[in-house]
Amino acid sequence: MMSGTDMTHVPYKGSAPAMMDVIGGQVQLMFDNTVTAWPQVQAGKVRPLGVTTKQRLKSAPDVPAIAEVLPGFEANAWHGIFAPAGTPQPIVDKLALEIQAVMKDPAIVEAFTKVDTIPVGSTPREFRAFIDAETERWGNVVRKLGLTAE
Repeated sequence: MMSGTDMTHVPYKGSAPAMMDVIGGQVQLMFDNTVTAWPQVQAGKVRPLGVTTKQRLKSAPDVPAIAEVLPGFEANAWHGIFAPAGTPQPIVDKLALEIQAVMKDPAIVEAFTKVDTIPVGSTPREFRAFIDAETERWGNVVRKLGLTAE
């Protein structure tokens, strides 16, 4: 949308079949996570064109960030930990404190960093605000492009 590029979305049931079609030339490109795409890059089966983070990755300093040619572009995968609605607040608070401590552990930080993942360990309130911002941001894209679920 930001670049004005006309692309056709091809739905796949996971990265593996999509990657096989990129390797086989059935599709021209795909957006994938580094954890699953990088082994194919290292094997010489695909060529990285850019990363969707704001900056280049430490593990791939020669691969440009798309934001270098398209300022403001950023599309990151993120993960979170959720509890069922109605979980008592003292339990949520205890889990949050423990998770925040784990996410600061040097061994955990190193393990995440090795796969170009940034450990955050935010509070439940901060995580809620992040989710709300992501929902608004991507909701605007969905509405602007008139996208519908398949």
